[in-house]
Amino acid sequence: MTIGKILLEFKKGGDLSKKQAAAAAVAASDRHKLNDFLDILTSPDCHDQHLTLVFGILLAYMEAMVARSWLLFQAVLRKLSDKIQDQLKKERRGPHLYFDRGLLINYSLMAGYHAMISFEDTYLVDVDLYDPSPFADIDSATSNIRANAAILHHYCKYVVNFARLHHRATKWVRQARQIIADRQNESEATEDELKEALASYGLLKSGKEVVESSGRVIDVMEMFRGRDDASDDVEGNDFGCMREVFYHFALMGLTRTFWDPTWKLIDEDLPHMHDMPDLEAHGVFVLERLEQRVPMLGLESWCYLVILMGVAMEVRQVEYQKRVEVVVSDIAGKGFACAESMLGDMRLLWGMDYAAQHDSSIGPTC
Repeated sequence: MTIGKILLEFKKGGDLSKKQAAAAAVAASDRHKLNDFLDILTSPDCHDQHLTLVFGILLAYMEAMVARSWLLFQAVLRKLSDKIQDQLKKERRGPHLYFDRGLLINYSLMAGYHAMISFEDTYLVDVDLYDPSPFADIDSATSNIRANAAILHHYCKYVVNFARLHHRATKWVRQARQIIADRQNESEATEDELKEALASYGLLKSGKEVVESSGRVIDVMEMFRGRDDASDDVEGNDFGCMREVFYHFALMGLTRTFWDPTWKLIDEDLPHMHDMPDLEAHGVFVLERLEQRVPMLGLESWCYLVILMGVAMEVRQVEYQKRVEVVVSDIAGKGFACAESMLGDMRLLWGMDYAAQHDSSIGPTC
């Protein structure tokens, strides 16, 4: 298997750049036949969902391991998504085996991250790929395995719901900023006049709809709130320790989404950018948990790059930024070239002052 060959390259001693070059060469030699097989699996004539998902997920991992760009990863996810949507139109699939659900949960996470990274909407908000009832209540799970599955299920739900919210909020803010700038260029405008300008383009109504839709994200986020006495019951090497991490990450992302001053024209109760909560403290909490967990992981470590980008947006002290670099570099050393690209983006972000981040970014840029 190609991934096995790539992992063997990274287990060799020597310079990381040489190992990355060797891994990229392995992927390049196999990519054509791998893509041909993916085309067969995603064709209308293929109905083996198990094989399609296993192969497609592994191929997406491979592209994340050897490519500094997300383009090849995205190409694989688009083919998988087209196939799954086509299957949903033909029959409603509700697998009962945990293996089926596990594959679909992993696909959902990858597809959700793909939407977040590319600022796109996702169909996954509107469908259930599997029966979610076994994961309804994290705290009622009868074992750590089932609790962990429920945590991952709800995290995937958060990612896809947040991806849609982020997409719509980003689009709205860009349009609203332009309209406000055009109105201010004509003459100094009052708040009411700015609202009238937005209303004339339908943005006052659509902005309220975006804010109201955040309720779905909040509902999922609240699922990560555990019992007050539960935090000490989970060992640091168990996936359950990520429950609180996901809550803090979700809180950071949701808060950042609405911090642009333009949103004050829609909802005066939203905090002003200078009245934001201490998001750095939330980021440091997440960082500390990931510092404990990532060194023990293999392929799973890739899943935390987006979370680390969220942390990078909030940590302002150089000490914390260096700690983020260490964790991201560790993930790169495990075989993910895309981690170095994200680290480059983080360093560019840290080169800006905190106020400039508000002016140049719209919510989390991960």
